[in-house]
Parts: sequence; C-alpha cells; structure tokens
Amino acid sequence: MKESTGELSMVVVTILAIALIAGVVHFLVPMAQDYVADKWKNITEQN
Repeated sequence: MKESTGELSMVVVTILAIALIAGVVHFLVPMAQDYVADKWKNITEQN
C-alpha cells in the first residue's frame, strides 16, 4: 500500500508540473508573437 501512495504522489506532482508549464506557455506565447510581429513590422518598413 505504501508503494502505491508514492506512485500516486509522483503522478500528481507530474500532472501539476505539466499544468504549470502549459499555463506559463499559454501566457507567454501571445506576448512573444506580438513582440516578433512588432520587430518584423519594423524591419519590413525600413526596407
């Protein structure tokens, strides 16, 4: 019984870590896209 509790804890920690990473990516990707779009716009306007 003790072994299964440890496995369950690791599963929960893994799921939480994946959710945290997904949340950070979901938050940062739009900002990165806007930044790249602005830089690309500046580069193409100069030419």
